[in-house]
Amino acid sequence: MRAVQWLILLVCTLFQERPGGGDPDAVIKDFKVAYAKAGQDAGARAKAVRSLAAAPHSKTLFVLRQLMAGDESGREVMEVRVSAAETVGRFTELNGASQALLPWARQRDRKLVDLRRASVQGLGALKARDVLDTLHKLYWEKPFELARDAVESTVEIRDRRSIPALIKLLREAERV
Repeated sequence: MRAVQWLILLVCTLFQERPGGGDPDAVIKDFKVAYAKAGQDAGARAKAVRSLAAAPHSKTLFVLRQLMAGDESGREVMEVRVSAAETVGRFTELNGASQALLPWARQRDRKLVDLRRASVQGLGALKARDVLDTLHKLYWEKPFELARDAVESTVEIRDRRSIPALIKLLREAERV
């Protein structure tokens, strides 16, 4: 009898909805409907993208990766791509979220500055310690806002490995 109770408890625990995490398939379906309804309205499409934050899951992360890359032509509206990066930054409990943002943080295309900044801010929000070396390299990047975002993200992560890089940056700032 006790084994049956444990089994029931285990099954209930496995199928219990996690707090803040909806069904990824349903969220993706709702997203596709909202995205299609939005048409050419970039603000409405960005809002639809942000709705994917309701279900932090590898399936929604896959959709967000595609959105950051752009549509079939590779020319998605920047507002939508930035919203995708910001949404990935909210997936704090999902492994691999930082790896979805990392290529965009490293991107050197001047046209993608907003996407790069959103990616760097997302890395800070994820507190991704595995990307500290990349953030340290971004201290010297232009525009200044990107470098500032890299410093702020490093501060959010709070890892002592960042201290020498921050001291070097401070010395360089004192020289100027």
